[in-house]
Amino acid sequence: MNPTNNSLVFNDDGTEVILELSSDVDPPKADGGDGECSNSTSTSSVGANENAGNVCVYLTRCYTARSITADDYQKSYCIVNNNNNRYAGICCARSEVDKNP
Repeated sequence: MNPTNNSLVFNDDGTEVILELSSDVDPPKADGGDGECSNSTSTSSVGANENAGNVCVYLTRCYTARSITADDYQKSYCIVNNNNNRYAGICCARSEVDKNP
């Protein structure tokens, strides 16, 4: 994490990945709506169920993401593109999106 830039920074197969974190009360959403995940497998999506669709959403929109590790995040991250910003997203089971505790 880079608190100066308010972003997550990590390496993915030798490539530096920089994803913005939002301080807005309303989490960012992708310009075209929640897109299907390109890394949506039962082991890489958070809260995955083989019968559920998986979508890329901002971290705080995925209920199950509250209890994952940094390693889990790096296996299931995605990018939420919103107004030319690249926000920290996660591949999340559709049933876990915007779910209340």
